[in-house]
Amino acid sequence: DNPNPRNIKTVIECLLDGGIIIYPTDTIYGLGCDIFQHKAIERIARIKNVDPAKALLSFICYDLSDLSKYTKSISTPLYRLLKTHLPGPYTFILPASKEVPKILTKDVVLIVLYFQKNNQGIIFLIGVQELGQGPREFTKDEKQDLMHIATCKLLSYRGYYEADGKDQEGWPHWKKIKQVPQLSLKEQDIVLKENIIRYFEENGFVIEA
Repeated sequence: DNPNPRNIKTVIECLLDGGIIIYPTDTIYGLGCDIFQHKAIERIARIKNVDPAKALLSFICYDLSDLSKYTKSISTPLYRLLKTHLPGPYTFILPASKEVPKILTKDVVLIVLYFQKNNQGIIFLIGVQELGQGPREFTKDEKQDLMHIATCKLLSYRGYYEADGKDQEGWPHWKKIKQVPQLSLKEQDIVLKENIIRYFEENGFVIEA
């Protein structure tokens, strides 16, 4: 909570010199570098054993003011959504500005404001979005229901679920159409991420390059 200023200075110098740092997150330790150091980004990709041209990398913005430099204009509803949920364990995918290095953009121009190892935070956020009642405090059971709603929505892209109306309180219901196949954890992660991106595209949070 109170890092030594001398250590902070050492980290800053390392980043500016094109070095790589290891830093703690809310789940695991992460690898970081200056996004304007092309070789450092390539080095991280090699360490993670991924192709730099195909890797989906993310970077962290200090605050919403800092974010404005790296993304195109943000609509008022989206700004309110960001302000309501940040800081917090959520990932937001937004259209990148020209300030974002090309190596960090792919077929779809992406900027990730906050990153975590798993998809739970963003799936919860999709559940809140699908409920359509705005941000508020949810009970433990309601949070589980929101995760279920979001998961069904994402798996509906693969034809496993279809919408089955809403109950009297406005909560969406889903009907299973076919059995979801057994997948490894890595395969599950890939499927969810692909469908998360599709969800954001459909809702206007991602703009094609």
